[in-house]
Amino acid sequence: MKPDTNMTDDQSSSVATFELCEDCTVPVSCGDYTGLDYWYDEEMANRRMREIDEGYEVFCKEHGGYLMPVFDKPIELGCNPCDCCKARSVGKRSRFRLCVWEIDNEAL
Repeated sequence: MKPDTNMTDDQSSSVATFELCEDCTVPVSCGDYTGLDYWYDEEMANRRMREIDEGYEVFCKEHGGYLMPVFDKPIELGCNPCDCCKARSVGKRSRFRLCVWEIDNEAL
């Protein structure tokens, strides 16, 4: 997690961003795991799906929110561990921000 230094003037520069690996980016963004079948055999694709699901579940519990992609930033080449599945492979990373939704229980 790093502070986001490319914020607009009306936004705080202390908003945290998270970096996700290529395998995690699409499933976390929209729940689509079909890309794993393209790169991996069935056994490995199923294993990566479990790692992504487990990593994201832990992330959501630890941070109390969900990740939303930051589309205004380019995908970068990184070697930091993925903030979702913790993979340490060097490769493209996508930036995400934490989104916390508050529920108005009185409105329910």
